[in-house]
Amino acid sequence: MTWENIMNLINNGFFPIVMCGGLIYALITIFKAYRDDSKATTEAVNNNTIALNRIADKLDTKGDKSK
Repeated sequence: MTWENIMNLINNGFFPIVMCGGLIYALITIFKAYRDDSKATTEAVNNNTIALNRIADKLDTKGDKSK
């Protein structure tokens, strides 16, 4: 094998395969991080909703006592 054949093999075979594998790995990693962040955000919004409902209930009961 000559250097030209080796370089053609690398450029036409190994490099694209390795790059595709690397891109797939990067996408999987990004999607896992997004999924984890989405779960944390959803949990935070749900907790805030519960807290706001409790505050609203307390304000409603205070308002009912003053009438």
